[in-house]
Amino acid sequence: MLIIFDLDGTLFQTKPCDIAAVNHLFEELELKKIENNVIINNIGKRTSEFLTSILPDNIKQQDVCERFRKLERIEVRENGILFPGIVDLIEKLLLKGHILNICSNGSLEYIGIVLEKTGITKYFSKVYSAKEFSNKAEVIQTISSNNHKAVVIGDTISDI
Repeated sequence: MLIIFDLDGTLFQTKPCDIAAVNHLFEELELKKIENNVIINNIGKRTSEFLTSILPDNIKQQDVCERFRKLERIEVRENGILFPGIVDLIEKLLLKGHILNICSNGSLEYIGIVLEKTGITKYFSKVYSAKEFSNKAEVIQTISSNNHKAVVIGDTISDI
């Protein structure tokens, strides 16, 4: 069976990295710190939507998007970790003959950084970024058009 994993919030602990990156961004912009739950409630969205949701109206996401991405990548490289037991789970699935893929809203560069930092690149046959498609549903349709029996494992409504 083909198993398609979301990355952020499913395999990778995104919250600590994104909270730290947002706090650094707000500090650089000299903005009042926002509550962690506001950040957490918006994780999983595409970066532009994420920033639009958390920034004050007077700051446009396109003006700070690249800076946020840099801060986020720094946090991932320095502090990124998987959820406990993920490597064991992945190894067991592979031993049972399953094929593993990643489908994330993150860019291919971001996905690569996370997979490299956490040491799990070798376990996945293919990696897909929804940024290369209209949305995650289109990615899943593309993957499943090869008549693979597949299941998607994720943590947000967009994964469903």
